[in-house]
Amino acid sequence: MKVYGFLVIAALTLVASCRNGADDNGGKAVNYVATDARTMGLLGEVKEVKVAAIFGLDEKGEEVTDGYQLQAIFDENGRVLLDNWGNKYEYDAEGNFIKGSSDIAKVTRDEQGRLVGYHNMTTDYTQAIDYDHYISLDLSYDEKGRVLREEVGRWESGNTNTYVYEGDNIYPQRNYFVGGETITVTKGTSVYKYTSFDKKGNWIEREVITEAVSTSEGDEENPDAYKLEYTEKREIVYW
Repeated sequence: MKVYGFLVIAALTLVASCRNGADDNGGKAVNYVATDARTMGLLGEVKEVKVAAIFGLDEKGEEVTDGYQLQAIFDENGRVLLDNWGNKYEYDAEGNFIKGSSDIAKVTRDEQGRLVGYHNMTTDYTQAIDYDHYISLDLSYDEKGRVLREEVGRWESGNTNTYVYEGDNIYPQRNYFVGGETITVTKGTSVYKYTSFDKKGNWIEREVITEAVSTSEGDEENPDAYKLEYTEKREIVYW
């Protein structure tokens, strides 16, 4: 079940770590070339995004799903308040980042104002560890401003997603991922087929095929192969 959960998380996350041009602005406001919503692959003045994974129909013909889960929230200026990884962002009246999921959270943006890092980690052993919010997130972008790579590190786990796009689309066609927990490593690919869009041009339904292989330390000769086929649906609320 841990591997199954990892595959779903890898597929649901939208978008790390080569910080080309990155500048730690010390929490100061930046001039946005694009809003956080735009750099996270969303068009229009997005307020809220919810996502549901549909794994087929049960014997009654009803969708098998955990229901819509809140994925991201943005303010009226397009600044992220809650990102795809569960990190919180608070700003002052001038738009300066002042607090995250804890008092030690630190945000880094590049010269264009794009989010390239969110680090909520202890700096020494005297600080209390918040295991639920412990995270190291790093993002990098391609020449078109799309998220190319993300690296996410949590307490005793982590994963890297690398995205491939088609043409000028701001949503990915593939995601090559690797990650795991403790002694287990999972590698795989998710392929997306977009089937429905809203009036703003954001996708609201896509088909996903995820294939992966999980290998445990000490049992490398017996890898477990997985394949998941399902549908993702999004509900997007605009300002």
